[in-house]
Amino acid sequence: MNHQIIDVALAVIRDARGRYLVAQRPASADYADYWEFPGGKREAGENRLQVLQRECSEELGITVQNARPLFRWSYQYSDRHVRLDAWLIYRYNGEAHGAEGQQVRWLHPAEFDDFRFLDANKILMKVLALPEHYAITPEFDGPETFYSGLDSLLAQNIKLLQFRAKGLSEVDYKSRALDLIQWCRNHDVTLMLNAASAWVNTLDAAGLHLTSQRLMALDQRPIAKGRWLSASCHSVEELRHAECIGVDFALLSPVLPTQSHPHAPALGWQALEAWVSEVNIPVYALGGMTKVHLEQAYQVGCRGIAGISAFWRDTKS
Repeated sequence: MNHQIIDVALAVIRDARGRYLVAQRPASADYADYWEFPGGKREAGENRLQVLQRECSEELGITVQNARPLFRWSYQYSDRHVRLDAWLIYRYNGEAHGAEGQQVRWLHPAEFDDFRFLDANKILMKVLALPEHYAITPEFDGPETFYSGLDSLLAQNIKLLQFRAKGLSEVDYKSRALDLIQWCRNHDVTLMLNAASAWVNTLDAAGLHLTSQRLMALDQRPIAKGRWLSASCHSVEELRHAECIGVDFALLSPVLPTQSHPHAPALGWQALEAWVSEVNIPVYALGGMTKVHLEQAYQVGCRGIAGISAFWRDTKS
């Protein structure tokens, strides 16, 4: 059955207290009384930014001054196919309110579960829970150097970290990982363990990161929902498989040539954008990334950037 395809822009507005603006659908609308991020349908001739600006003016009574792409995804309802385009609004003129009579509220992310949201909006909530930077540890080179590097991450406000240490034995990796779990808990950092799922499942304070080889050997999600699951991908097929088994977010690489693999074929920005558009999960750009690439990663649809050297510093050197 061919369903109607609807393009929708969504406004993501966050206040100084970390709350997000949401609106309730009116009684006269489909899915009446459900909550959603404000926005609306794209009209003929409008570009992505124009539809956002118009909808914010009509629905919220504000004029958008500065916004950037946040996430694009598709959702299939029983009677329609919706393509959603969420934008993060940095600055606007006016006071946001229900300009069409709809109820609006400012909610902390912890309050989202207390409200009945449209299913398509729930994907966006996962995106909002992820930071723009994803740091990966280098090879373990002794505790002093390692924890010096961790201190540098704190100085950069890094909140998502993958412990990747291929040079350690399994016993040493597990020992260091247990110490790192406590460190991350103390500093409010989300930790992803690049290790066997059977062992990570015995823990309760870390997520699981899958190598591409482990990813492709799976036919279902290897860790309980509610715990973060990420995967390394190097092809669009791997990216699709990650989405299929329920991976929460992916790393796609190499985007650019890297110092460690200078001759490895790089995707480039155009291929990255094309592949990211194939799936409905957040993707981090990896490989040759520095902080100056963050804006370009946003523009091609990525949640942010990931890397080792982009973030890792030895503060004692």
